[in-house]
Amino acid sequence: MLDGEEFEQHRWRVGVLAHAGRRRDLVEFLRGNRARVAGWSLVATEETAAALRAEAGLKTAAVLPDDRQFRARLVAGEIDALIVLLPTPRRPAGGPDVMPLLHAADIHNVPVATNLATAYCLVMGLAPTDAAACARE
Repeated sequence: MLDGEEFEQHRWRVGVLAHAGRRRDLVEFLRGNRARVAGWSLVATEETAAALRAEAGLKTAAVLPDDRQFRARLVAGEIDALIVLLPTPRRPAGGPDVMPLLHAADIHNVPVATNLATAYCLVMGLAPTDAAACARE
């Protein structure tokens, strides 16, 4: 567990994953919270990473569209939190089966947001407490 100063200085590593039908929601959400998440290391699938770079101006590392790379990074301790936006908790037609990823996050005590309300809580919980730091864009 990080103490107060370590928490403030930590560069959060956050995996972001969205079903194709929710990608726009994710991009708009992160663009709206750009000042809070700009210092984070974001990891997303290739299409989502490209959209976040182009439309939100956020540096984002890309992984393959299946969740195994996310899971491997999470298990290795390289992801601090996840934002996973899916239309249902079950596997969407043609989409990746994210249940193993969610299970791994649960086992490794990694916070997961599965809707925009919880994603907002996660962002606010990890964002700097200094209001001036959040105001910079």
